[in-house]
Amino acid sequence: MAIVHFRLVLLVLLTAFSSTSAGARAPFLSEATLRPSAGGAVLEVTVSARDRDGDTLRGIWVAGARTNLLRCQPRCKIVSSIPVQGQMLLGGKTMYRVVLGGRFLPGQKVGLVLSFAGGNAAVEATVGRETAWLP
Repeated sequence: MAIVHFRLVLLVLLTAFSSTSAGARAPFLSEATLRPSAGGAVLEVTVSARDRDGDTLRGIWVAGARTNLLRCQPRCKIVSSIPVQGQMLLGGKTMYRVVLGGRFLPGQKVGLVLSFAGGNAAVEATVGRETAWLP
């Protein structure tokens, strides 16, 4: 448990001190939820770009889990980035998804750091009880 807390602190420090430029601002994230799925969980969060030009989600860091960015239309494929224009929902029924591999328990809190072209943003997600729908 101490290792997980250490990693979360390290991720928060990375977020605080690493952005791509002095004027860069990461998008705003709503309250996040993880929905259990086969072999892991699906992140549900609303991302709001702060700039008119939008932003790009480049990756996610989570202690003790592997992550993938997916584009699902009609079949899901792993992508290296997700474009964010205005306000965008990520979830199990959207075109773009973030999946985490690992074991998650209902009620568990999971710290995530999302890496955007405009900077990093940290969020704590709670694992829900409902299973995510994935085709």
